[in-house]
Amino acid sequence: MRIILIDIVPLCFQTMSNLPWGIIHIDECASTNEEAQKYVIYNTFKHPLVFVAQHQTLGRGQSGSVWYDEPGKNILCSLLLPTTNLTIRQLPLLNMLLSSALVNALQRVLSAPVAMKWPNDILLNGYKIGGVLMETSLQGSKIHHVIFGFGINVDYAPEKVSEAMALRNFMPDTPKNDVLLTKVLEVVRRQYDENAAIDHAHEKYESLLAGLKQWVFFRHQGVLKKAFFHGVDEAGRARIQWEHESEIVLYQQKEISWDYELNRRLIF
Repeated sequence: MRIILIDIVPLCFQTMSNLPWGIIHIDECASTNEEAQKYVIYNTFKHPLVFVAQHQTLGRGQSGSVWYDEPGKNILCSLLLPTTNLTIRQLPLLNMLLSSALVNALQRVLSAPVAMKWPNDILLNGYKIGGVLMETSLQGSKIHHVIFGFGINVDYAPEKVSEAMALRNFMPDTPKNDVLLTKVLEVVRRQYDENAAIDHAHEKYESLLAGLKQWVFFRHQGVLKKAFFHGVDEAGRARIQWEHESEIVLYQQKEISWDYELNRRLIF
C-alpha cells in the first residue's frame, strides 16, 4: 500500500475541521471497508482517510450480499471518518447524508439523472450502477469511527446480477476511474460545508429516492405487491401503503424488496 496526503477540505463535522484527507491506494484486498477497519486496529488517526482498491476479492453489500468486480474496471472506495459528535440515534441520518452527497456528486459530474433506490442502491435509468455500505464502531455509547463504503460500476457489471449495469454502457464518455473518483470526492466535500447539514439529511435523501410518492412494486414475504411509496422515516425505514389498504407500514431493509424490472418499466 502507498499513502498519499492530499489537500482536500474535510467534512463538516466539527471534530474534522482543518484536517487534510489521506488517500490509501490498494492493488487488491478483500474489501475496502475491511481494510479501513484493519487500519483502525493498528493505527491511531485524526484525518479522514479514503481507501481505494483496484480489485476486491470479497466485496460486500448490505446484509452480507456479494459485490462483484473485475480488476481496474470499477470504483471501489471507503471513507474512514474519525469520531463525530453524533449520537447513535443519528447514525441513520449520517448514512442518508453521505448517500445523498454521493448521488448529488454523480448527478453533477455526469450530468445524468442518478437516483437512490432505498435502502442502498444507486440507479441510472432504473439499473443499478452502484451501492453503499456504512459500518460503525462504538466505544461504549459513543461513536468511535464510521466507515462509508461505496462501489460504482464504471466498466463492469456482473451478468449474474440482472439489475446491474455498467455506467459506460449508458455514457461512453464517462471519465476514467481516477478522474471520476477525484471529481466525485471534490463534490462530496462541498456537500458538507455547513455544520447543520445533518439536520437536513432526511429531507435531502428522500428527494433523491426513486419511486418517491408513486405507485411501485415490492416483494413482501415472497409475494409481489403494488404499494404507494411514501418515503422513509428518520430511522431509515420505508413507509409503505399497500394497494387497497389505508395504513402506512414501516419496513426495515430485507423485509421488503424492490422489483427492478417492473419498476423500471413503470417509472423510468
